[in-house]
Amino acid sequence: LANYAQLANSDFQKRIEGLATRFAEANTGSSVTIAFRGSAPKSYERIHTKEMRYGENTHETYAGRTVAAQVMDLVRCSITVNSPALACRLIDEVFSPLTLQKDRL
Repeated sequence: LANYAQLANSDFQKRIEGLATRFAEANTGSSVTIAFRGSAPKSYERIHTKEMRYGENTHETYAGRTVAAQVMDLVRCSITVNSPALACRLIDEVFSPLTLQKDRL
């Protein structure tokens, strides 16, 4: 998982930053403050530590084979806005309409 995260991280960061930038540019006339902060992908050690919270990783049971599936934030970033209303608009106008097929996210 950590290796896949390394491969996906750069493209993920660029795409999310692009969405945030387009939203900010579309709202330049208002008092919009938006900040994007990229983050490094989660390391193998951190994935393993978090995985242990959810149970023991083992080949003997289905639950044991799928423990790592509980760790979903391998690639991540943050977007900060200056008001709760703006955060709701960002979600409603930018992130909710996204689809895997169309947007590749």
